[in-house]
Amino acid sequence: MTAAEFLDDAEVEIPCPKCGKESKQTVGRLKNDPKLTCPHCRFVFHVEAKQLRELLRKVNKSLDDLPGKR
Repeated sequence: MTAAEFLDDAEVEIPCPKCGKESKQTVGRLKNDPKLTCPHCRFVFHVEAKQLRELLRKVNKSLDDLPGKR
């Protein structure tokens, strides 16, 4: 598995801008289709590129914090 594939499989929590509840999505799914429907209130919204970059930064930081990482 490549690093890109690994990141695409990483799950992130996306907050709904309307109700504030979070839903889990994979990075790959968000890269392919940033349009989401909140499973709680059914509000349709888009994950902005800036928000996706921030999520990727958090995933990368989590990977860097793994034990045994040098």
